[in-house]
Amino acid sequence: MSVRLYGETKGWGSQAVVMKGFMEAMPEAIAFDLDNDLDNDLDETEARVLGADAKHGVFLGQLTQLVRARMAGNHERFWAMVAPNSDTIGRTLLDLIEAHATDVLVPSMWAKAVMSDLTRLPITVVPHGVSRNWAGRHAMLKPPRPSSFQVLHMTSTTTDRKGTKALMQAWRAAMSNGKLPGDSVLRIVCVPEMRITIIELAEEYGIAGSVEAMSRLNMPPAYAKGFYKAHDYICQPSRGEGFGMVPLEALASGVPVIATGCTGHSEWAGAIGTPPLVLVNWGEREPIDDFPGSKAPIVHTEDVYKALVRAYEERHEFKEVAESMAARIQTEWSWTAKLAYFKKVLEK
Repeated sequence: MSVRLYGETKGWGSQAVVMKGFMEAMPEAIAFDLDNDLDNDLDETEARVLGADAKHGVFLGQLTQLVRARMAGNHERFWAMVAPNSDTIGRTLLDLIEAHATDVLVPSMWAKAVMSDLTRLPITVVPHGVSRNWAGRHAMLKPPRPSSFQVLHMTSTTTDRKGTKALMQAWRAAMSNGKLPGDSVLRIVCVPEMRITIIELAEEYGIAGSVEAMSRLNMPPAYAKGFYKAHDYICQPSRGEGFGMVPLEALASGVPVIATGCTGHSEWAGAIGTPPLVLVNWGEREPIDDFPGSKAPIVHTEDVYKALVRAYEERHEFKEVAESMAARIQTEWSWTAKLAYFKKVLEK
């Protein structure tokens, strides 16, 4: 296989996880580290030029680095991974893709539908997966504050697409109505610049005593799995996702999930079923703060509330099913399984 992969190889952010997933599924491909190699354009060592003439270049990084990555190799076909968060992407990004890519990769059928309305470039669906490391042992991690019911929410954005505000408002209602134990904890992991905002919102909503804001974690699978398993549920009531890896990783860890089944979540939600997935209802597309004029399914606080209450009431059943399904999810949703079709395309 003549392939060079372009992406982040350091850390465990979402794009680095995707890059490492492709490397795991395609060990014969050449990995090009966007963080290091693009900063050393004049360093013509063997490692710098290896794979530069590969037939295929597969770009998995931030689209703002697309041009420099394209210039780093001479590829017959150059595939760019695009994961929209709403029904559109920025015009500048679209122009960038169409000018420098020959093909578009997307992680879900929903994302393909979005991109099909925006570009004439060929589009191939390559779903994300979970690392084989999720099947291994995990580091036993204790949450910062023990409680009888713990819910984890992870977000990397201050926009509305992750449903963070709706979740916090639903949490307030469930706590004030006595639907959750008094010592329950909603733990929100976010980017560092968002932590103060979460704390201020918790104070504004009157739930500061039951909400914790933690700066974004950068943990390999063994530790991330242990952190997931320290919670009763992972809750991602997202309005817009290109795919949504966090809920899938949680399910591969044997942890039940509260989430919407729309946009990119639809790629795996229907196949997983409920339980172990507590579905949050969603509505018609409405404006979202992604790009000017963009829309995504609306998620109402009331529906997040209903899902939270059901999750607590049926927690034992959902946990049992999640634990029983984990091994199957690890196999069926491995990067190797999900990239099998794409590998055949590249080998033609």
